[in-house]
Amino acid sequence: MGALGFDFSIFWEAARGVLAGQSPYATQGFFSPFPFLMPIIPFGLLPYQVAFTLWTLVNLISLVFLARRRTHMALIFLPVFFALWVGQVDLMIIALAFTGTWWGLALATLKPQLAIWLVPFFVLRWWQQGERRRILLLCSAVVLLYAGPTLVMPSWWGSWMESAPSVFVYSEHASSLFGVSALLSGAVPTFVPFAAVAAGIVVVLIVVRPFTDQTYWNWAAIFNPVANIYSQCILVTQIDWIAVGLSWILLPLSLYLHSGLPWVLVPAYLLWRASRLHDADAMQMA
Repeated sequence: MGALGFDFSIFWEAARGVLAGQSPYATQGFFSPFPFLMPIIPFGLLPYQVAFTLWTLVNLISLVFLARRRTHMALIFLPVFFALWVGQVDLMIIALAFTGTWWGLALATLKPQLAIWLVPFFVLRWWQQGERRRILLLCSAVVLLYAGPTLVMPSWWGSWMESAPSVFVYSEHASSLFGVSALLSGAVPTFVPFAAVAAGIVVVLIVVRPFTDQTYWNWAAIFNPVANIYSQCILVTQIDWIAVGLSWILLPLSLYLHSGLPWVLVPAYLLWRASRLHDADAMQMA
C-alpha cells in the first residue's frame, strides 16, 4: 500500500526545495511539471504533519464535492482510500475540472496524466454548446499558468523531460488494459500496436453506441496507458457496493500478477451495469 503520505512527502520536499532556491527535480520521485508546485508551495512553508493534515482535509472536501451522497461508500473504495493514504492529488484535480469552469479545467492541466482525458471531454461539450469564450479563456489561462513559472525557471522544461518516465514505463505498471504489458515480454515493442488496437476499439464503440458522460470515464479508466490505482477516483460518481467490494478483491490479484491489468474489471463492471440499466429503461419505454 505504501507509507502514509508517501506521495505528498515528495510534493512537500520539492516545494521546500523551490523555497530554498533549488530545482524541484533534485527531489527523488518528483516527475510533475514545475507549475504543478505553485499551489503546493504554501504547504512547504508548514511543518510536514500540519501540511499533510491540511492536504488530507482538502482531499476530503474534494471527495465530498464529487461523490456527494456516495461519500461514505467512496471512502472505502480502494482507489480513493489509496489516494488519501499516499496523499495524491487526483481527487483535487478531478474536482477542479468538475466545477465545469474554465479556470478549474485550466488548473486541472497541472497533472497532464489526467488532463489528457479531462480537457477533451469538457472542451468538446463547450464547443457543442457554442461556448467558444470558455475555450478561449481556458487556453489563455493554461498559457499563463505555464508561462509564469517558465519565466522564473526557464530550464524546468528540460529537467522535467529528463526526469519523467516514458509512457512505455508507465504502461508496464498501468492499472488499466495497458497493464497487460507487465505480463508480456518485450513490453515496449508491443505498446504501439496495442495502443493502435485500443484506439480502434474506442472509435468503433463511439460509432456503434455513442458515449454518455458516465461511460466516457469508464472507457478512459480501461484504456488509460498512464493509469495508477488512484486514477479510478474518476469513477466515484458511479460506484456501488459491488464496485467497492470488487476493488478490494482485485488488490491481492494485482499484487500476485505484478500487473495493474485486473483493475479494468471495475470500469468493466460499471459499464455492464449501465448497459443493463439502459436496456431496462428502454424496455419500460417500449
